[in-house]
Amino acid sequence: GVGTLAWLISVAHVEFFSFMMSTAIAVEVWLCATVLLRTGAQRLRDTNDLVRYVLVVVTVTALVGLPVAGLSFIGHDQIDDAFHLWRSWAIDDLFGLLVITPVMLTLSRRSIPSRGRLPEYVLGVAYTAVATWFVFVHVEPPNQGLLGWPYLVILGSLWIAVRMGLAVVAPVVALQFWAAAAFTVSGRGTFANSAPGALDRLLVVEMFAIVMSLVIYALALLREGQVRALRRMEESSLLLREVVDGSASLIFAKSYRGADATDGRYRLVNRRWTEVTGRGSPETVGRSDRDLWPAEAAQAFIDVDRQVLSTNEAIEVQEQNLDAAGEVR
Repeated sequence: GVGTLAWLISVAHVEFFSFMMSTAIAVEVWLCATVLLRTGAQRLRDTNDLVRYVLVVVTVTALVGLPVAGLSFIGHDQIDDAFHLWRSWAIDDLFGLLVITPVMLTLSRRSIPSRGRLPEYVLGVAYTAVATWFVFVHVEPPNQGLLGWPYLVILGSLWIAVRMGLAVVAPVVALQFWAAAAFTVSGRGTFANSAPGALDRLLVVEMFAIVMSLVIYALALLREGQVRALRRMEESSLLLREVVDGSASLIFAKSYRGADATDGRYRLVNRRWTEVTGRGSPETVGRSDRDLWPAEAAQAFIDVDRQVLSTNEAIEVQEQNLDAAGEVR
């Protein structure tokens, strides 16, 4: 539809060029959407999704850019060098798909930091805004100095990424590099002398933005993966606690690894254990039998444990100890 409209309102030979370029954009968007939906990479839930997303976008953009490069010759007039046209198409589209699009793909997630993280977020955004202004507006190359080093602009975004995740950092990154591109095209900032023409300067800063954005997004997804792993561990631990506490038998677990190798230390006890022995989890976990029981009883428990460890087989044994009332059981 956009291509047809461009063809109708254009003039001279450029009408065909505009029509074909608009058609190429439509094909590229359709191909990216189709392949991403089939692979599930558009979810951007982990680094594997990010790798698949990048591979799909780069492949589609490069392939669609080939016929676009053929448009460098229209009739008898050469509009642009074929390789330059292909490179411009690919980099500009990658900028949009890899830097800007993740904002839209993560809209369904929580994109507002929690109240406890809000001061960090505000500080990170403030630093990013000031650094972007300084590097891409205030700095005059080639005398930018150490503070004009372009990589300094991503420190705020990196902080937000590793502390709050992809959905929170993606809008910051998109706005940051969109502003950087706009200022660079106008001839300001660190990349002002990177190329003689505005389009070439734009391509340089877009390449910088693509690489930096992928680094930031990868760190954000690694952070989210760790958070999910910790949450699963907490859920598993809670399930284990519910199971052992629901048992009518005394259940406990000991560790004989590392510093615990000599006497062993309790790592878990259930509710029934507390009822019988009168010792709760805070009083038991982290301690050995020698810390809890009379020497003779403690040594008997340790001997049984060592027998199990040495044979690697389950055994049945009658054990005696004092209960919460001081009676032998």
